[in-house]
Amino acid sequence: MTRITIIVILALLLPDLYIYFVHIFRKGCKRKWQLLYWLPTVIILAVYTYYIGMSGENTLAHHVNGIGRLAIATILFAASKITFVLCSLVGVIVHLLIRCCPRKPFNLVGIAAGSLV
Repeated sequence: MTRITIIVILALLLPDLYIYFVHIFRKGCKRKWQLLYWLPTVIILAVYTYYIGMSGENTLAHHVNGIGRLAIATILFAASKITFVLCSLVGVIVHLLIRCCPRKPFNLVGIAAGSLV
């Protein structure tokens, strides 16, 4: 259970950190919007921590429906953010290789692809 916990935490936090520091913090958004951005991730991590930490060894046996809902919520949030981050990173790499190529189209493709996911 520990390996999957590490994978889930990394899948939730790494894309959020990238999006926050590259696209939200740099843009100078108001503090309340910056804090509100973290709300879904904090809620998912809190529920995940409850199920893993507080429920004991037989978490899956006691909370089948809750674990299923948590998995769906995690996939919905993490998959779309990971898709956006991958498109954005491709834009950064292309921009570094070809200076005249803008990054904004890659971000827009990432938003569209993340929304579709």
